[in-house]
Amino acid sequence: MINIKLSRNYTIWRLLLAGALCSTLLVMARADETPDPDDQPDLLPAPQELNAGAGELTYGVNLTWVPVPGALEYQIWRNAATGTVETAELMDTVTNTGHLDRTARPMQEYAYWVRAGDTNEIWGLFSDAAHGWRRSAVPGDYDLDDLADIVLYHEAGGAWHLHLSGSGYAPLGFTLGGVGTIAISADYDGDGLADPAIYQESAGSWLILYSGEEYAPHTITSFGGPGQRPLVGDFDGDGLADPSLYDAASGYWRIKLSGLNHEEQVLVWGGPGWLPVPADYDGDGITDPALYHEMLGKWIVMFSGEGYQPVQADFGGPWQQPVPADYDGDGLADPALYHRTLG
Repeated sequence: MINIKLSRNYTIWRLLLAGALCSTLLVMARADETPDPDDQPDLLPAPQELNAGAGELTYGVNLTWVPVPGALEYQIWRNAATGTVETAELMDTVTNTGHLDRTARPMQEYAYWVRAGDTNEIWGLFSDAAHGWRRSAVPGDYDLDDLADIVLYHEAGGAWHLHLSGSGYAPLGFTLGGVGTIAISADYDGDGLADPAIYQESAGSWLILYSGEEYAPHTITSFGGPGQRPLVGDFDGDGLADPSLYDAASGYWRIKLSGLNHEEQVLVWGGPGWLPVPADYDGDGITDPALYHEMLGKWIVMFSGEGYQPVQADFGGPWQQPVPADYDGDGLADPALYHRTLG
C-alpha cells in the first residue's frame, strides 16, 4: 500500500513539474514578444503656436500653426469652447499648416486642437487648445446716408437683420441665402448703396441684389469652388466692387473686373498661411492686392499707383489679426492689427 501511494504521488509531482515548466516557457515566450521600448517610433511633437481667428472673418474660422519637422499631414479637431480634446470631433486632415473651418456657426466660440502625422500614419501629440469664432456682421451703407449700418447675417436660415442709421436704427429683415452661403455685400452697381450678396462655395455661384435695379437678382455661375474665399474690392477704380476670389492653398487670385465687362483676371500670389487683406493703401481709388502672414508677422502690398511692385513690411505676429482701414481719414487704408489675447 505504501509503495502504491508513493508511486502515485511521484506521478502527480511529475505532472505538476511538467505543467510548471510549460507555464514558465509560455511566460518567457510572451516576454520575448513584448516590443522593446527602444524599438518604438518616436511620436511627433505637438504643433506649436496654434492660432484660431476670433471673429476676423464672416465666412469661417482661420487656423494657422508652426510646421512640425517630419510631419506629412495634420489632423484638426474641434469641440465646444468649454470642451476637451478627449470628446473633440475630427474635422479634417490637411497637408499644409493652415485650415479654414467653414462649418463654424456664426457667433459661436469653439476650441481647436491639431496633431501631426508621419509617413507611417502614426499620429503625434495634440497641440494646446486655441479658441476662435466666426463673425456674422455684413457692414455697409445700405441707405445712402454715408454712415455704415449694422447688419447681421445668420447662415443657418439665411436671415438678414438690418439696423439702418438713416431710419433711427429701426430693425428690418429679409431672407437671402442659407447653409453653405457666405454674405459678401458691396456696391456692385456703383449707386453708392451696399448690395446684399451671397456666395455659395460648393457650387461656385454668386447671387447679388442690385439696389440700383430695385434689388433685382443677378447671378454669377462657375466662379469659385471649394477652398476659394470671396473678396471685396474695386480693383480697377471704376467705382464698382469687383467679384473676387482667393485660394489659400494655391495663392490664386481671381478677379472679375467690372470695367472690363467682368472679364476674369488671374494673379498667382500667396499660399498657405497668407491671408488676403486687399485695400486702397496708396489712396488712388484702386484696391491694392495685399497679404498678411500671421506667423511671420509680415505684410506684402502691391501698390497700384506704383506699378504693382510688391512692398514688404514686418508688422505683427502670432495672435495678431489684420484689420486694415482708413483710421485717420486721409483716404489711405492703414495697416492695423488686433491682438486676440491682449485685446
